[in-house]
Amino acid sequence: MHKYYLTIILILSLAYIYLIIRSRRLANELDEIRKNQQETIIHIAHQLKTPLATAKNKLHLLKGEKRDLGFIDQTLDKLTFFIKNLLLIAQLDTNTLPFFFQDIDLTNTMKNLVSYFEVASEEKNIQFNYDIQEGVMVEIDKARLTDALSNIITNAIKYCDENSKIELTLKKKSNIHITITDNGPGISSTVLKNIFQPFYKGENSNGTGIGLYISKKTLENMDAILDIESVEGKGTTFYITI
Repeated sequence: MHKYYLTIILILSLAYIYLIIRSRRLANELDEIRKNQQETIIHIAHQLKTPLATAKNKLHLLKGEKRDLGFIDQTLDKLTFFIKNLLLIAQLDTNTLPFFFQDIDLTNTMKNLVSYFEVASEEKNIQFNYDIQEGVMVEIDKARLTDALSNIITNAIKYCDENSKIELTLKKKSNIHITITDNGPGISSTVLKNIFQPFYKGENSNGTGIGLYISKKTLENMDAILDIESVEGKGTTFYITI
């Protein structure tokens, strides 16, 4: 009987060891697949950039002949922007995107964002409120941070109705806390749980589904955290912790 139990224990132990080894192999295989996938995306994006640039140059020459080519120009711009973001996603996912950290005045950066988007949202008459703490400094990539925050604010403006309100806050305690709040239509729970997935498009979305994913991945690469809360019919708040 004693040998019987020992045999069972031995079999279970060997099975457990096999499962660990197999799961590690599968994990490595998945990592390799993801790596190859991202390398393919980078290759495709690079291959498309050259003919797009050529097409843009040809278009400018045709414009000199007084032809109405505005629609084609806009389409090429959108496609170029999409490919640029596709390449950015691949670099973020493979940790190959360069970051340049330096001490910046985050207070001034936030105020500049407010000033810019106050003008950019004039057409919808959106009111910007802000509560920005003075003298907040941080070591971070300023350009990448500005892009990430701009993506979020642009989304807020896009989905808010006319005469809506958007509020930005900056506070420093043990960490730095940034919030971006709007009183727009809000986001359903179904969309909310998938909102940071790449290429995910919720109801009534006419975007590419990559802006918020890029913002989240960019912030994570700078050791920052992006969270979201939303209530349908009341609005949405993004929380950034640095």
